[in-house]
Amino acid sequence: KPSGFNVAALGIYPASKEIELFGKLGMHSTKTKANFDYQGQGVSASFNSTGLLAGFGVQYKFTTNLTGRIEYEWLNKALRVEDRKGDINLVTASLIYQF
Repeated sequence: KPSGFNVAALGIYPASKEIELFGKLGMHSTKTKANFDYQGQGVSASFNSTGLLAGFGVQYKFTTNLTGRIEYEWLNKALRVEDRKGDINLVTASLIYQF
């Protein structure tokens, strides 16, 4: 079970009045917890990782206050169990409401 946080800089390019393209670059810090059963005994382990975060996406302004966003993020070596490391590739869609 991974958990963590990201810190990134976000660059935005206004392609039109409603559409903005963006890219992000930063770092992540993750913690991976593993719980499993080994020969009838419960075993748990926890591993920490830090690495590069990169991403890009597009957002569309529906109104002055409401924006839709689709983005891709890549977290380098974010998952770790013992000596094995894996990346996280994430695609998200979100709505942003600004007060």
